[in-house]
Amino acid sequence: MEIKNQKFVDLETEDGRFVESFLGRDRQNPILKQYLQHIGRPGRNCEPWHAIGQKLHIASACAWAIVDKDIEVRGPLGPIPPEKGRNVLLRDCAEWIREATPFLWSKEMEQVADAAPLPKHTISPNALPAPAMFWTFETASVAKEGDHYIEANFTAIRHDGEGIMLFFDQFEVTQRGEPVKQWNFGAFTIHYGQTWPYDFQKAPGDWPDGVGRFLKRCAFLSSPYINKDKVRLAHHHRRQLERSGEPPEKVEETVSVVKLRREVKEAVKRSGQPASAVEWQHQWWVSGHYRAQWYPHEEAHKVIWIAPYLKGPEDKPILEKMYAVVR
Repeated sequence: MEIKNQKFVDLETEDGRFVESFLGRDRQNPILKQYLQHIGRPGRNCEPWHAIGQKLHIASACAWAIVDKDIEVRGPLGPIPPEKGRNVLLRDCAEWIREATPFLWSKEMEQVADAAPLPKHTISPNALPAPAMFWTFETASVAKEGDHYIEANFTAIRHDGEGIMLFFDQFEVTQRGEPVKQWNFGAFTIHYGQTWPYDFQKAPGDWPDGVGRFLKRCAFLSSPYINKDKVRLAHHHRRQLERSGEPPEKVEETVSVVKLRREVKEAVKRSGQPASAVEWQHQWWVSGHYRAQWYPHEEAHKVIWIAPYLKGPEDKPILEKMYAVVR
């Protein structure tokens, strides 16, 4: 995804002045400049500077989309037109995404988080581990939609009044991953008090699947079995930011790298075997799963991921199998 700086910005309009001012903030940012060179090259988002660079790039892309009317912002029911708040939404997203807490997901962590089914629960503000987040993924996700494929590269999330706002990209590609048309943005709000999965079953297309993955990953981040190591930029990157005049809080910005605790990682490996019937003369592994705890004062659930654990008589040998949790 790259901004095509081919359109004239009319500085006589309020939108034009905002775009020029916003893009001017990061124009000389060395992390952003380096990330723009990283886009489209073979490789992965696997280092802290990738997360910060992508976050700055997407914030700038939101601002640029205000004047580039060819970039659609799509909701569940189709493109959002200017009269329905398209530019207001983009301006708002540009501002808060730039300041959001960056998280870096490896492909392995995505797979672990997505593996278990999500229990029925009522959604509340406690679903989010941070008020505003920007999730960077090691590799883009690609889903088939009709006769074409949609690639997604990031997810931005925040508390938004009465719900959780999701903002992401939708980039049409061929089966081989080659772009076939200009990229667009998607926006979706999950309202507090809605119940998973019943209130999302009638949503169009693959929206329900996307909401389910998002809720799982939030619960995964909230689990005590997950380390979110806060990692600073490498020394040479911090020096570059200092020399470019970035404020101290940007020089020392950290990225939350999503990891399993060491002992949990070993448990995941040991439990990842084919399932068979429980033999009570053994201990056995219960696979990682999600648990919904009801909080009466909030009239909602708190969902967290439970790591694999041993069950059965402690004096019995361990049966190296994985068993599904039936609720």
